[in-house]
This record gives sequence, C-alpha cells and structure tokens, in this order.
Amino acid sequence: MAQRSGRPHTATFTRSYHQSATTSVITQSLRQEVGEIADARGQASIEQTETQLIISVEAADLTALRAGINTWLRLVTVAESVHALGDTISDNPWVWIRAFFTHESVLHNMQGNLPPEAQEKLEELQDLQETAQKVAAQREQAESTLTESETALSALEELDEDTMMYREVGELLVETEYDTAEEELEDKVDSLEIRVEQLKKQEQRVQQQFESLQEELQQMLQGSGGGGPMGPGGAGA
Repeated sequence: MAQRSGRPHTATFTRSYHQSATTSVITQSLRQEVGEIADARGQASIEQTETQLIISVEAADLTALRAGINTWLRLVTVAESVHALGDTISDNPWVWIRAFFTHESVLHNMQGNLPPEAQEKLEELQDLQETAQKVAAQREQAESTLTESETALSALEELDEDTMMYREVGELLVETEYDTAEEELEDKVDSLEIRVEQLKKQEQRVQQQFESLQEELQQMLQGSGGGGPMGPGGAGA
C-alpha cells in the first residue's frame, strides 16, 4: 500500500476463510465501519478476494497505528464469532452480524473486552447454538426414520395379505401377521410425524430465543457507549 503524506506508518493483515460466502459476509459487516472510526491520525481500508479479507491500517504515528490494528483485530474476531453462531441458526448470517455493528458497539469494542453482562449474553448464545445443533440432528434422524417407515409401509401395501411376514425382535426375526405388521408401521409413522413436528417447533423456539438474546446484546452494547483508541476521546483524537 502506498504511503500518503502525513501518514507514514502502515500495516496490513489478512484473514483466510474456506468459503467465499463467509468472506463476503464478514467483509460487508466490517466495511460499513471504515468511515465511522477514521480520524485525522488514522484510517483503514478493506479489500476482499474470493477467500481472503485484507485490512490495511494507516496512521500518523506508531501509537495510533497500534491502536488501529487492535481495533480492527477485535472487530474481525467479533464478526467471525457472530457469523459462526448465526450460520448455525439462520440461512442468512449477514442478518446476525449487521446487528452487532452499530456505531455505538464499535466504539465500545475499541475500549477493550466486552463487559461481563455482554459476555454472559454471548455465552448464552453459544449454549443456544449447541442446543440448535442437537435439535437439528434429532430432527434429521427422525425425518430419515420417517421416510424409511413410509417407504416400508408403501411396499407393504403392494404385497398380498397372505404373504408370510416377519418382524425384528432384537437379533431375531419373528413371524407376524400382515395386519399386525401394517398396524405397527402405521403407528410408527404417526408417532414419527408427531416427533418431527415437535422438533421443528423446538427449532423455531430456539431461533426466537436466539433473536431475543441477540437483540438484548445489541442494545447492551449500544447503551454502553464510550470512546475508543481511534474514536472520540481516544488516542486518535
């Protein structure tokens, strides 16, 4: 990056991601902050390749340069963490990341670590992420078993009722009547359909809880305010 008059100190760092979609989401969430935290002593620019985020920081002195680097490293870390959470629950993780990057939250992040209350909210979000993963796995398993049972029931209906039937009992195959086998399969399908619907509703509740916590965290960060190393009252002032 070419040096500009009055800003002789520059630094560039790069983050690499496995998917171009991830790179785009995180880059967009950070780009809106470039103009917000620039001042007379320092500014930054962001570039993007298919799988890389490139941030260049330029400052008038080493103190401002160090402050700027720390600021952007924090912002990138937060964006990556929120993306990881949102990607599990939402098909549009950009929605989750945008909410964290209002001007007030950026200024607070420039002060240092998140306050204890905000950290607790993040931990709750992480717990919800684990819950969402477990519920999703259970739903997928139930849907798979339901499909297998429906296929078996369809195949059974094509057989002659006099066909000799067997069912599994542990490691044994026990002879059973056609009507009994059909009734058991129908009951299994009905139970699985109810189970799948219950798990879908549970997933919706988890997502609603995630949205609520995410909004609380956003409001908490917005309300904390404060100046940062390259913001009002900070080193870059």
